[in-house]
Amino acid sequence: MELPPKPQVWFLGFNKTHNSSVHLTLPRIPYGITVYANTRQKQTGSPCDVNHCAHMCVPLPSTYGLESKCLCQDGYNSTDKGKTCQPTVTSKGAMYVYALLDRICAVPIKRTMKTSDDDPKKYCFFSSASKAYKFRTVDFNYKAGEIYFTESGMSVKTIRRAQVENRGVNQVLVYGTGDVRGLVVDWMSSNMYWTDVDTAAIWVSRLEGHHMSKLIKDVYNPVAITVDMQTR
Repeated sequence: MELPPKPQVWFLGFNKTHNSSVHLTLPRIPYGITVYANTRQKQTGSPCDVNHCAHMCVPLPSTYGLESKCLCQDGYNSTDKGKTCQPTVTSKGAMYVYALLDRICAVPIKRTMKTSDDDPKKYCFFSSASKAYKFRTVDFNYKAGEIYFTESGMSVKTIRRAQVENRGVNQVLVYGTGDVRGLVVDWMSSNMYWTDVDTAAIWVSRLEGHHMSKLIKDVYNPVAITVDMQTR
């Protein structure tokens, strides 16, 4: 039985004739191949040499020769064409967000995956020593870097939101709600929905709180709510 020929790699000479070529016999079938030599990567000047970018520089062809462009890595943006790069509001990554009646907390998931003696309270905000606030439900809009929540401890119950990057300041979106037990943000259509036990209804409005409308009436003790983004 005749054995199959062993794999070979052939290198042609500059005149591209068979007589000027050499070959290597290999023990296995070769796949990727390249020639490591300084003549294949000539050291010439780059337009990136004079373009001082914060993160990275990419050469680009143009009618005047080579130009370059600055780029920021994912999670950063720039207002000066990449000379400086600033974190976006969503660059902090994933977080556990929860309400503890008298405060709201947002703990980075990476933080919880490490062995640490960190006090989780340092990630909380809107805390009240007098227990005047009652935060019950939370949701978020990741692209906008916003956290939405309800407050039912004051005389006028509200739905509010705060920026992830500036949690100490919150904005009232809806005044005079009833006992809201469920809140969900529809980030695709820029609506929010909530359940109201006092009015026995499910409500909807724009994310800014405008155009509030009673969506479903006569719902007994409505509590949790979610939005099916796939089949809605």
